[in-house]
Amino acid sequence: KFEKRIYKRSEHVVALSPGMQEGVIKAGTPVEKTSMIPNMSKPDIFYPHEVNMDIVKRFDIDLTKFNVIHFGMLAVANGLEYIVKAAIELKKRGDDSIQFLFMGEGAMQPMLEDMVRENDLHNVRFLGNYKVGIVAEVTNCCDASITSFKNLPILATNSPNKLFDSLSAGKTIIVNSAGWTKDMVENDNCGFYV
Repeated sequence: KFEKRIYKRSEHVVALSPGMQEGVIKAGTPVEKTSMIPNMSKPDIFYPHEVNMDIVKRFDIDLTKFNVIHFGMLAVANGLEYIVKAAIELKKRGDDSIQFLFMGEGAMQPMLEDMVRENDLHNVRFLGNYKVGIVAEVTNCCDASITSFKNLPILATNSPNKLFDSLSAGKTIIVNSAGWTKDMVENDNCGFYV
């Protein structure tokens, strides 16, 4: 009721993704009273450029591996155990060619670190929480970026900043949410849905 009341009293509603806009319209808001403006990237910070070897050394990034990064919050909503389970599967297959890097912090970090320890994984690393400039430099050293979320319908409508920053950085995007981000990476040939 509160949501509908806010939409009704608003002059205009701006949604951050197609799914969010659809939700506002389904709540009874006229289409003409809505707009969709997605989050934006920081192209002055995230952009393709020569790999900074000082960053490679500082974070001990093995450039002979296929490096996949998740940056930002390590929160429950991100479903990051999904990534660690992929690392476990790679270990079972004897494939050590892929390295998963986490940059950030959050409530799920201790549980994820426990999973890594319990499974004796050497292909998952937690690099810590840094300012955006350092995150951009580490991302530039990577081959792909993961935008991961739990399998909850409401999360399929979100508009994650890391997705736009990764696109700006020229990275292949891996998404696991079957919403508009899946459609985007598949239709615009900029990544994969898994």
